[in-house]
Amino acid sequence: MTIKNFNALNDSEYRDFIKDLNEKVSRSKLQTSLGLILSILIYTAILINALLYGQDHIPIIIAVSIILLVPIYFWNKWLSKKDRIRKTVRLWYDDEDLKRTSKKLGEAIIPLKKSNKKWQVVLSEVVNNTKYHAGAATLVDRKAISGVFLKASPYDYLQTNVYIPAISFSHVEIFFLPDRLLLKRNNRFAALSYNSLYADSFNSNFRESDNVPKDAEILDYTYLYVNKSGGPDRRFNHNPRIPICLYSEYTFQAKDNLNLTIMTSKAGAMDELISVIEDIAERKETPLLFSNKLSSSDEVFTREYHNLLKSVSKDIESLILKLNRDKSLLDNISTPEGDDRSKLIPICVYFDLAQTIKLLYSNNFNETGVEMLGLLLMSHIVMEGNEYLEKDYEFIVNLFKNEMFEPVLKSIANTARLENPIKASISGPEGEIDDQNIDKNFALPGILKILNHSSFDEYVTVIYRFATIIAKSDGIIEKEEENKLKQIYQTLHYPLGEDRDTTYKISETKEDETLDDVVRELDKLIGLDEIKGEIKTLINFIEVQKARSKKGLKVPNISYHMVFTGSPGTGKTTVARIVGKVYKHLGILKKGHLIETDRSGLIAGFVGQTSSKVNRVVDKALDGVLFIDEAYSLTKKDGQNDYGAEAVATLLKRMEDERDRLAVIVAGYPNEMGSFIESNPGLESRFNRYLHFQDYSPEELFRIFELISKNSEYSVSDMARKKLHILFQKLIEEKDYNFGNGRVSRNIFEQTIENQSNRIAGSKHLTKQILITIESEDIPEYESIYN
Repeated sequence: MTIKNFNALNDSEYRDFIKDLNEKVSRSKLQTSLGLILSILIYTAILINALLYGQDHIPIIIAVSIILLVPIYFWNKWLSKKDRIRKTVRLWYDDEDLKRTSKKLGEAIIPLKKSNKKWQVVLSEVVNNTKYHAGAATLVDRKAISGVFLKASPYDYLQTNVYIPAISFSHVEIFFLPDRLLLKRNNRFAALSYNSLYADSFNSNFRESDNVPKDAEILDYTYLYVNKSGGPDRRFNHNPRIPICLYSEYTFQAKDNLNLTIMTSKAGAMDELISVIEDIAERKETPLLFSNKLSSSDEVFTREYHNLLKSVSKDIESLILKLNRDKSLLDNISTPEGDDRSKLIPICVYFDLAQTIKLLYSNNFNETGVEMLGLLLMSHIVMEGNEYLEKDYEFIVNLFKNEMFEPVLKSIANTARLENPIKASISGPEGEIDDQNIDKNFALPGILKILNHSSFDEYVTVIYRFATIIAKSDGIIEKEEENKLKQIYQTLHYPLGEDRDTTYKISETKEDETLDDVVRELDKLIGLDEIKGEIKTLINFIEVQKARSKKGLKVPNISYHMVFTGSPGTGKTTVARIVGKVYKHLGILKKGHLIETDRSGLIAGFVGQTSSKVNRVVDKALDGVLFIDEAYSLTKKDGQNDYGAEAVATLLKRMEDERDRLAVIVAGYPNEMGSFIESNPGLESRFNRYLHFQDYSPEELFRIFELISKNSEYSVSDMARKKLHILFQKLIEEKDYNFGNGRVSRNIFEQTIENQSNRIAGSKHLTKQILITIESEDIPEYESIYN
């Protein structure tokens, strides 16, 4: 049977094609079986003869056996060849587009062939208190993939004029034809349209207890046995450190026919293959031998929606683990008496997920619809025993279709209508700040923002991604939903108001951190080579002086106060935070935390209040670092009633009284800071260490953008990279005195994400890869940066 222009087959012809393949497989199997039966009969006869007539006849029996077996062997071969010529199924593609698609598929599978290790995930089981699969308490069992092939004739009975990529698993083989998938399971073929296939990818942080593949990226190290807090389990004498590797996982699913997960040691090994598959799926629907479409009642809750929820769930679980281990975060949030603090973070996260639905639909949502089902599937983060998300897609669809979820969905819907139930308050320099100072739409973003928490970007990104998935749950994002998503983005990223600054920000240190950890954190900063050298010199100087003191030698008086000069966005606050940690580990300060403030946090509007305000801020900063941004504004007079001089005088007195418990860092533009220090002899005598922060180069601005993207779980395409390099080069060439440096990179990133959201709103297939990829058209134009 020869088939040309394969894409033009109708259902009847396609049935014949599959029928021919399966008949050929059966015939080959029969021929093999007949040859095997004859061989067994001959060897049985030899054995019987040996038993009856003794060993003397064995040479004669062997000779006779060979004479009989050789003709059988050649006869079987001749039959196979004759049958192959007569019954070979040939797929001859004449369509040039299909030939090009085949070439793309072949090129896309090469990275998978080159990946050192490829596994099929055969078991993924939740295990309490055990972190087998990093990012979640999941035990993963896996088997090596049998092979990855690229050839024109996968079998004697199937020949083509193009190369066909194929992956061989333990129970199924997949052939990637230019317009369809061909599956072979239990010696039977089946065909699937790419439109019926769901393919997705995500990265996994995997605890590798076996040998680490050469192409794997090691992210960190942990222990073979860990306790509930993630530290080494002391009950085991043999508890070696093992690496956490960055692997990629890929899922391929189609109703009733396919459900596979592939893990690769090379991150991104199948990204290009997924992309080509998505391109093919966008084409016009092709005829199907087996209909894999869901019925109209099932289409409401799609497989794509289910898999996106599972993907974002893993990110949320990982984030909850991280936040729960942050003692400084929990210590800074007070809760009503009697509340279970261990559930505080999960409750906050679940409330924030529910709020996205409330904000999307303004309380007019369907109580038993797919949006509430999405929230129900995420409720496992606060409800022990709820494992719906781990169930098979068909299981959930069946319950949903038969309205088995209705009672619990109505109950879940009520959580999206509640006001913020988390009566959390944050300890600040002016006492407790209640929730009136934080946006009430969400529980955690405002808290994380005030605390300058390192997980703020990651948190708001994952909540926003959930909102996008919910908006797309019915397959399309309406214009109203698109506008609501923009509002949600603004609310999440600016929980304190876009133009509103707090009068203080708190940055705590980690208890398990060492000086080496802090130095590594310093080294990871982009640019700032001179600053890094200055800080390391300061560390060496302090260590030497402490050693001299221990030996009874004289040491000079050391001032630990500093002046940071430079333009906005050059990393001054970040370095100040690191300086606090350095002081803690060198024994200069007990806590080493950072209190960040400015003029508004120190100066009051009435006589006698400024001194009290300064004292409250200093009290909060004791045993740590007080960082005053734009400190020159303290001596800037705004009318008759200016209390800057009172603030400076109070600050100088406290610096003298608490010289063993307080380090002050003042920052601002170079010229203005020079005038500020010279304005008061007390300032000149106390600040004698100056660090100047250079503006970032175009390459450094790009690296900052890339780092923000990575931390927010976005990936920048090659074309987007090129456009960003051109954009940052022009920005540097046109910059003025007020250029924002790193803040410009962040602003461009935020504009980019808004543009990306608008672009993908109408995408037919909203996979995780689409959600995380930044394309060149998402990058804002130069003219729009400051508009």
